[in-house]
Amino acid sequence: MLDYSSQQRLKERSYPQARADAFGALWQALDRHLPPCTLLLDAGCGCGTWVLERHRSRIPQWVGLDVAPPTRPHLLDDFLLGNLAHVPLEDGSCDIVFCWDVIEHVPQPAAAFVEFHRVLRDEGVLIVKTPCLTSPVMLVSRLSPTFVHRGWKARLLHYEENEVFPTFYRCNTVAGLHRQLAAAGFRREVLTRFDDSYNYLAFSRRAYILGLYYSRALKMLPWGQHLMAQIFAVYRKTAPTPTIAGIEEGMSSIKGSRKRGQPQ
Repeated sequence: MLDYSSQQRLKERSYPQARADAFGALWQALDRHLPPCTLLLDAGCGCGTWVLERHRSRIPQWVGLDVAPPTRPHLLDDFLLGNLAHVPLEDGSCDIVFCWDVIEHVPQPAAAFVEFHRVLRDEGVLIVKTPCLTSPVMLVSRLSPTFVHRGWKARLLHYEENEVFPTFYRCNTVAGLHRQLAAAGFRREVLTRFDDSYNYLAFSRRAYILGLYYSRALKMLPWGQHLMAQIFAVYRKTAPTPTIAGIEEGMSSIKGSRKRGQPQ
């Protein structure tokens, strides 16, 4: 297993733009939306989503939500025990809902999106990052049982067994994620992809270097974006909060019209 400093040295040598390509869209989104933010809900926070730590000074109130309390020291201002389908906050109480590598673990993401919409203020922002199933790496992940995920994350990322949850991948394509967010009353601001397949190959120096060159090559290929491992999205709350039944009816209508060949 490569340590962090070794990974950074290999990135600088083989893929200098790796960090900017992976986090540039996130940094830009936070620069746009954090200044007026007063409350950020970290949905599925664990011990606080690590990518927010460098922005801690710009988040007046960082509230975490998860199904189990944090097990390690954290930077959260407050923690809420609950699940994404029943967020214990009042309507319109959040400026930003942040959901990083979580929605793939939710069996009914439509219910979570309805709750995110409800707790956001008007024109509030939802930021989501989740794996993309058109990536070869993520297809392998989807076909792997949960005990394989637990073993891999324990070895490579030092996760505890109770920190690894089953994956469902119910909205893990670009088109699928957009359909569900639009049906929940959100308007697209950013919807893009990036590749970090190398992170899954840190068990070997040679594999990690090959992963870096693979991710770098995808940027230059005309069809490369379709193989990228991650989806990053920023959406704004616009329409009134829908019901789950309304979303399911809308999604069924879309699927039906597609079967009939009607344009969307």
